[in-house]
Amino acid sequence: MTRQPTQRERWTHTLSFALAMFAAYLLVPVSFVAALMASSAVACLYLVALAWRRRTLMRDVGRSEPAITESKPDAEGTSTRPSFRREFPHAFVY
Repeated sequence: MTRQPTQRERWTHTLSFALAMFAAYLLVPVSFVAALMASSAVACLYLVALAWRRRTLMRDVGRSEPAITESKPDAEGTSTRPSFRREFPHAFVY
């Protein structure tokens, strides 16, 4: 014959079950918020790294020609102006 649990044991089991259910209920939104915060932090770090790289490239680029050049067509009528990529190398992040 099995022993019947006492009133105190029943309350202890009930409260521990309720606590476990409440923890499981909170697990989903808390983990979602934690994942959202982590992904936001990674996105911010990526943007900071891009800005830092752009700043470094802009500082290190020493242009020998002016930013705005005159466009002079050659004998066939095509422009000899340098391409935008060569004229503004700091605008492109490779």
